Amino acid sequence: MTSDRRAFLASLASAAALAACAGGGGSVPGAGANPSQLRRRAARAKSSLLAAQIANKTGKYADKDVYFFLYGQGIPPDNDWYHLTDPDGTIVKCASTKLKYSADYSFSLADVSTIHLPPMRAARLYFSFEKKLLLQVNDAGIPTPPIGFDSTAQNVNYDTIFDFVEWTLSYPSDAGWNGNLTMVDAVNIPIDYHIAGESLTGTKLDYTRGFQSGGFSKFISAMQANDDFAGLVLPGTGRVLAPNTGMEPFAGKNGPVFSKTYYEAYVNDVWTKYESSTLSIVTNQGATWTGQVKDGKLTFTPQSSGSGLEPVVLDKPTTLQVFACADICSSGCDGTSPLQRDVNNQIRGAVLAAFNRSTLLTNTTIGVNPQSDYCKDPSAFYQEKTTNYYSKYIHENTQSHLAYTFGIDDYCDQSSFVTVQKPDVFEVTLVPQ
Repeated sequence: MTSDRRAFLASLASAAALAACAGGGGSVPGAGANPSQLRRRAARAKSSLLAAQIANKTGKYADKDVYFFLYGQGIPPDNDWYHLTDPDGTIVKCASTKLKYSADYSFSLADVSTIHLPPMRAARLYFSFEKKLLLQVNDAGIPTPPIGFDSTAQNVNYDTIFDFVEWTLSYPSDAGWNGNLTMVDAVNIPIDYHIAGESLTGTKLDYTRGFQSGGFSKFISAMQANDDFAGLVLPGTGRVLAPNTGMEPFAGKNGPVFSKTYYEAYVNDVWTKYESSTLSIVTNQGATWTGQVKDGKLTFTPQSSGSGLEPVVLDKPTTLQVFACADICSSGCDGTSPLQRDVNNQIRGAVLAAFNRSTLLTNTTIGVNPQSDYCKDPSAFYQEKTTNYYSKYIHENTQSHLAYTFGIDDYCDQSSFVTVQKPDVFEVTLVPQ
């Protein structure tokens, strides 16, 4: 996993589960803000901000029925949360709604189609169709992001069609734009983004990520035809839950919509295999670690370049832990050095990614580095009868077959995450299904 990716995830985690911001799109900013000063500052800085152009090519929804808003956290040492109040890049701090779903930050695409992006980390650009998303914000100014898998009455957004793009932007500094389309919890709207610019050395960079033309409909059809995964397609919402969120107590109108034992037999088979066989992982440091099941736990020990490091011991995962990429480390998790923590994260991540891709019964060597033979052959992923079909079907229908479908889908560079240090073009398109 790249350092840019780690920094991006760290910025997301710092936000109490990817919180949004308070205020109102084009409305009166929160208490304590000086709107005239903020607007003057934004107007002066507008020419140095990255412009984002938004296009509606759904063929189904008129611009007046497309809403969007932007929120994000300040660049360190600023830890406050902000939202966009006008197209020129003006932002204001979050304001409490006393946890009521009353924060309306949305712009209509009929009124605004280009916005200027201020520097932010963990920024999210949300879209919704026909209805605005409403957010709740606590007294500390940390709002809760919209949730698509909670069908309880308090979640006023459950029946709203919505989705988002996320990024961290340190602009115009050398850190640049780091972002992706994430489908880790659910996918609801086919969105493409195009980001272009240069690297620090002047190399031209140009990326497009999202669904292929007609890919979203193909993905939904494949899900509906799969008896184990069909329940994840929520009726009436156009939303497809990831398996981990499909196991939530209030997912769907009738409770959990995915089996909590789906991976049980496969996990048992893997554990049985490695009681007598050896699983090898080469870390980013070039060290080879080998694992075997001992006393019911998968224990990895270094075979080279592992001086002073402890064995990494993993618990047998449940179905939920596989899909959620949970922390299954039993010992050797932290140790006394950052390297021990890094190696644990690599080994645990490689194993859980291989579970999702169902390669542990066919490959006794799995990869961390994208240049490894294992990572260079993604066609071998998702080939077993028991696999993460949610991820499989999305990857089959996205551009370059890249998508961020579970928490560590960037292992082997399979996610939609990209970095452009000096961005100058950013376009987001809502595409046909």
